[in-house]
Amino acid sequence: MKVAIAKKTLQEALEQTVRAVPRRAALSLLEHVLIQARGGRLFLLATNLETTVLAWREATVTGEGQALVEARPFLEFVKALPDEPVSITLVETRTVRQVPAVDAPGRSEEVEEVERRLEVTCGPLHSAFLAPHDPAEFPLPPKIHGLRVLLDAQALTEAVARVEVAVSRDESRPTLQGILLDVEPPHALTLVATDGYRLATHRLQTLNEVAPTPRHWIVPGRALADIARMLRKQKYRGTVVIDAHFPEKGTDAAMTAFRWPGVSVAVVNIDATYPDWRAIVAPVRPAIRVAAPGKALADALKALKTAASATNAVRLRVNGVFEMTTRAADVGEVRMTVPAEIVGKDGEDDDYIIGANWRYVQDVVKALKKNTVVIGFQEDNVRPMLFTAEGLEETYRYVLMPMKLT
Repeated sequence: MKVAIAKKTLQEALEQTVRAVPRRAALSLLEHVLIQARGGRLFLLATNLETTVLAWREATVTGEGQALVEARPFLEFVKALPDEPVSITLVETRTVRQVPAVDAPGRSEEVEEVERRLEVTCGPLHSAFLAPHDPAEFPLPPKIHGLRVLLDAQALTEAVARVEVAVSRDESRPTLQGILLDVEPPHALTLVATDGYRLATHRLQTLNEVAPTPRHWIVPGRALADIARMLRKQKYRGTVVIDAHFPEKGTDAAMTAFRWPGVSVAVVNIDATYPDWRAIVAPVRPAIRVAAPGKALADALKALKTAASATNAVRLRVNGVFEMTTRAADVGEVRMTVPAEIVGKDGEDDDYIIGANWRYVQDVVKALKKNTVVIGFQEDNVRPMLFTAEGLEETYRYVLMPMKLT
């Protein structure tokens, strides 16, 4: 193998693939990245057996071949290189030695051993990386085909950011560590996440007409968040192709592939039944609507942070104005009035108070960035709140269970 490629191009592809490399792998093989040169391209592949990332870039290939190199040390080396073309050459040294024969005591047999190393040159720098593993042993992902969904990349990244805040971090609840992909023909895909205390949904318009029957499946939340980060960092603004593979029970694992030019990410689906999210969202019928600037809410929540950190509890009060209050023994009461448009409660005699988890409110405000945040409260303060934003009221919902006030 002999290939030349721009340093920045190589670094970008490595950074994308290394996301799939486990930090503490049971198999040392999985701490490596497969480098393959063929057909005028350089391919990089890494996997943790649940997520596989393949990145490819145009390159000058003068000799085809493949090798495995330890991923993170190689990436750190590439980052330190000057901004010049990088030359990568695979050197193989073959030796033959005599070893005792397994099936014939007292006799010997010849065994061929191969030493592989990658020689990397960039400007005045030269280094060699051992590549002891046989690349033929590296696990390759299966071909993924089935249901196809096309989405706008920017719309997908924004939707993931707004939904992933509700993904459970509790490892004892693997189902809720995933994000549900719910396809509703002909042109709708809804992302859903919940941790049992809140539920976030975001409906997207697909760029193609999807299958005639509804389908839904669960992908790992961390993997989908990583995909969104890759798209943002690459500043990709085109189409993302999603291919979902649903094999028969007892055969291959169900998988989903996310593809865009130069990158393919394949993830193993979570085999579980997701909660009926529509039954949670449908009964939420707000009687009070509060619309407040996202920045003003973020500033108020920041001011409440010190006092709220002990209990995470914050009181939301509507009585002609919108107030957020929290208390702490060593700080006292902190009260913030947030400028807002209020519909449904417009007088001081018409008081409404509900408790909420401060961190959960901050999460949704942060996810909505500088949009005008719309909060819907139901008739009593024991039923869920509904958060969304102006311009997103038909597509995004964040349902939050209240906290009991003491």
